[in-house]
Amino acid sequence: MAKQIYYQNDGYQQAFASLADGLPGVPELRARAFADFMATGFPTQKVEEWKYSGLSALANAVFVPVKTTDRHAEAESFLAQSVPLEGAVQLVFVDGHFNTALSQAGDLEDGVTLTSLASALAAGDNRLEGRLKTNEQAQGRGLRSVNAALMTDGFVLEVAADTTVSRPIQVTYISTSAVVGHSTQLRNVISLGKNSQLRLLEQHIGVDTGTYWSNFVTDCTLGEDAVLERTVLQEEGAKAVYVAEGDVQLAARASLKAFWLTLGGQLSRQSQFLTFNGMEAEVALYGAYLGAEGQSHDMLTVMDHKVGHCNSDQIFRGVLDKGAKAAFQGRVIVAPDAQLTNANQANNNMLLDRSAEVNSKPELKIYADDVKCSHGSTVGELDKDMLFYLRSRGLDADAAEQLLVEAFIAEVLEEGLDAELLDFMQLRVRSWMASHTASPLTAEADGKERT
Repeated sequence: MAKQIYYQNDGYQQAFASLADGLPGVPELRARAFADFMATGFPTQKVEEWKYSGLSALANAVFVPVKTTDRHAEAESFLAQSVPLEGAVQLVFVDGHFNTALSQAGDLEDGVTLTSLASALAAGDNRLEGRLKTNEQAQGRGLRSVNAALMTDGFVLEVAADTTVSRPIQVTYISTSAVVGHSTQLRNVISLGKNSQLRLLEQHIGVDTGTYWSNFVTDCTLGEDAVLERTVLQEEGAKAVYVAEGDVQLAARASLKAFWLTLGGQLSRQSQFLTFNGMEAEVALYGAYLGAEGQSHDMLTVMDHKVGHCNSDQIFRGVLDKGAKAAFQGRVIVAPDAQLTNANQANNNMLLDRSAEVNSKPELKIYADDVKCSHGSTVGELDKDMLFYLRSRGLDADAAEQLLVEAFIAEVLEEGLDAELLDFMQLRVRSWMASHTASPLTAEADGKERT
């Protein structure tokens, strides 16, 4: 196969040579990872998993990590927008680096270790190296390799067996104006021991004033009977390129419930690879993406059922306004020995304007015969009759449209979120709707031309 080298790799080679000595720890791993990146390159749209998301926003520049910045006041103003989560342990990363002053760690249970990746690497934690290895030559995953080469920070979270973390962990990633023209390369490592439990909330916030690249990798291992609830709110800047990859390994009876609300970025790409290694493990993924003109949101999930008696469910919904694009790619792989697998996925989309575009690609690769697997995909418009009815009851065009969009998104919010987070996420959806005027389809329902 031809190499997938594409955008300005020579520039990255020069940048890596100048940065390498100042990056924390694991120099040999970084060198190997960068060699992998040079061999693989940025994925082009010729790579099947990236066919809907070209990286043209990164074409004419080299985005390298920024050094620690002093934008404390700017970061504080962004932090004021974060989710108000009662009693949470708060970690704050500013421009790709852990910020001690803005974080509030507090006490955690015995058996819980939480530290920044940079600190762990500086301390010579050799256990991390095996967790940080890249998947060599994995097609379309060159961004994982460049992350391993250039990672500046992140968090390392280990929960011992039979430990319940009573306080939620809240991580806020802030990109200030100092990161424009640069990148943040963060790597997170999560390990839950047998019969442990954790709630994790992550929020991404960034400036609208220029292009920057946020590149995240999160590796997660769930031991037997471990339970993880993870929520991600993505509100990067309007010109940002946001790429996040997750790799989750599940042991027997492990459980993952995850939710993503995607609102920000010029290009937003979320890739989740989940592997069922033990029987009776369960995964439930939920997500909503809302796109305005000039935005492109792309969600890829790969459920690899290697063993039987496991369940996976996915529900994703999208709302796209004028000129917005989105893609959902959901792949389920059921191995020959993975009998009695239950795997379901549903992707439903609402277009507020006929210039919006969505590509939905469910994919089932089933090599076992005693399974229950299903997939469904829909793309539709606002119900004109319902719009007309709401208008006839006294609602104006904006209010009628907002009510229908909220109802469309409500199901996935209610199923994917607990009560404490639900109200805030609903407010974020309403705020997004408030920034958009009524769609041309609403005007059609009125029987009027849109001006």
